[in-house]
Amino acid sequence: MFYHLIIPKFYFHPNIIHNRGYGEKAVLSDLSEVAHVENWVDGGTRLEFMFELKEPGSFSVVIDAASETKDIELNIQLDDQDHLFELQGSGDLSNFQDYTIGDIQFPKSGVNVMTLKAGVAPWNELKLRSIRLVRK
Repeated sequence: MFYHLIIPKFYFHPNIIHNRGYGEKAVLSDLSEVAHVENWVDGGTRLEFMFELKEPGSFSVVIDAASETKDIELNIQLDDQDHLFELQGSGDLSNFQDYTIGDIQFPKSGVNVMTLKAGVAPWNELKLRSIRLVRK
């Protein structure tokens, strides 16, 4: 069983895209089936996803993304705990690929809020089309 956090779907798009008050702004490209978050060039930008789990458990995190940079560090925050993952990018902003970036434990059932943001390494543009949580 997996939970697919597809960006363009009404109930699984980022509930909030937090941009800084200055500089470039990350946006949702459109509302089509291939929509993605684009122009995510600011390391201070973060995406928030709210979803419901029927039961807690361990999940593999799979993202569908594109980046010109080979090394990207992502931080997934869940219940004020940071989980750092490294992504070996596609090297091309038009080349979306699935990446299994690691595992994460969701300690509670019910409504969860997951925040995706830059890690501590320098940030380069990332296009994000979807996130899947695959139960282990």
